[in-house]
Amino acid sequence: MRERERIKNQNNLNKVINGINITESRHENLKNLLKQYFGVSWQQITSKSRAGNVVRARRHYFYVMRYIFLYTLEEIGMLTNKNH
Repeated sequence: MRERERIKNQNNLNKVINGINITESRHENLKNLLKQYFGVSWQQITSKSRAGNVVRARRHYFYVMRYIFLYTLEEIGMLTNKNH
């Protein structure tokens, strides 16, 4: 099913999923929510830190970007400076 979703959204540059666009403001809102809820900064999320709250915030960020906005792992990696 993941392959079918990828093909379906391959030509959609705005990542529109059921009327939800990933925009710069929504991306900033996501970062702010993670900062408030987990108490971590964006720099900590993109760092190599293995502290519990940082790992949980990073995992939530990846989940939202992957399954809500259907970003590929490669695209998420470019946003967070990670490669695997």
